[in-house]
Amino acid sequence: MAASDNQGAQGARRHRRPASASAPAMVMTTRERASRVPSTMTSATTAMMATVPQAMTRDRPPRSVATSERDGLRSVHDSGVRGKRVPRNRLVVLEDHPLVRDAMVSLLVPHLQDAEIVYAGASIDEAATAIEACGADLVILDLDLNDGRSPVANVAAMADLKVPVIVVSALGDPATIRACLAAGVVGYVSKQARPEEVLQALQAALRGEQVMSPEIASALLSQPDDQFHLSDQERRAMVLYASGLKMESVARRMNVSRTTAEEYIKRVRAKARKAGTPLPTKTDMYRMAQRAG
Repeated sequence: MAASDNQGAQGARRHRRPASASAPAMVMTTRERASRVPSTMTSATTAMMATVPQAMTRDRPPRSVATSERDGLRSVHDSGVRGKRVPRNRLVVLEDHPLVRDAMVSLLVPHLQDAEIVYAGASIDEAATAIEACGADLVILDLDLNDGRSPVANVAAMADLKVPVIVVSALGDPATIRACLAAGVVGYVSKQARPEEVLQALQAALRGEQVMSPEIASALLSQPDDQFHLSDQERRAMVLYASGLKMESVARRMNVSRTTAEEYIKRVRAKARKAGTPLPTKTDMYRMAQRAG
């Protein structure tokens, strides 16, 4: 009986591993674990990760169709991820020239805070569908879309959706400008404007302000009503100031001091007040420019 007990104890000792031997086998650094991953697996994973962005973007329109934007908005609302903020500035870009359209999108997305392109294309109907599905905060409209519709009809179609419209166009004749302003656009910017001027105009429009590039304001006031009897410098100061520029920018454009530019604006307001048309704010000057011909 004792012998069998001894044999059992010896067998147990033979199958029992020393505690000192087990510890090193269980402890493995991150570097050691990584070194044991087969090289073929590592290479395959690296190759797959490198191709994911290409696969995701291949043959996909650059955020220019409503469906892609709806999918993007669903991922915000339905993903269950808390704290992800819905973009604040949803933009529609209506431009028939692909090169100009892509340049506009490339300007907006990285430089305009919280910009999200709801639609970028040349179809009024598709833009309306995108707006109804996703909403929009501003429509950037080129008047000449080569779609057979008049510029004013395109403006009216977007205005009917209760979305602010700003025109960015090469068309700058006073009659077209006045017609668009009467149709309800919040601003009119020439395609001759510099990129930073376009961005400033769009930012102002998103804040609810009315904007006009200096080129457009100048076209409107090319044959102004002479009821105010403004000098050339006074008229130029008014055009620049009414276009949305700050006083420092007005002075720089006119190559005069800020004090002189302010004096020109004071004279304009004094003459307008004397003529029974007070212009206390920049917005009043803008509206007066709309009526000028």
